[in-house]
Amino acid sequence: MTIHEIGALIRTDPELAKTKILDALRATDGNRERAARVLGAGPRSLYRWIERLGIWPDVDAIREPLPAPPRSRERIVNALRRHEGNVERAARSLRVAEPTLKRRMRELGVAAPERPSEAPPLSA
Repeated sequence: MTIHEIGALIRTDPELAKTKILDALRATDGNRERAARVLGAGPRSLYRWIERLGIWPDVDAIREPLPAPPRSRERIVNALRRHEGNVERAARSLRVAEPTLKRRMRELGVAAPERPSEAPPLSA
């Protein structure tokens, strides 16, 4: 299956696309890079498809979660606070990829804090 076929499948039959992606992940024991190659795509495309289809819980269930290093939850929360809830900047400061930080946040039950509104409220 090519990258274009998966992309078209996501638009026309999302359930079948979910099945194909999850099957590829199961076949590779949850290794996302190898699963992406099986699907004829790059890892970033696979991450985008998983995000678009909303199947992170299914994907995370395939792979055995790694035990949380001591204080990792605290480090993540502090990085998010320091960067006002901006996950991209927090990931950069923690020196991890953004998808990795998002997965870790889900595993540890950490929600990104509300970001303050960037524009002042309009007066009537």
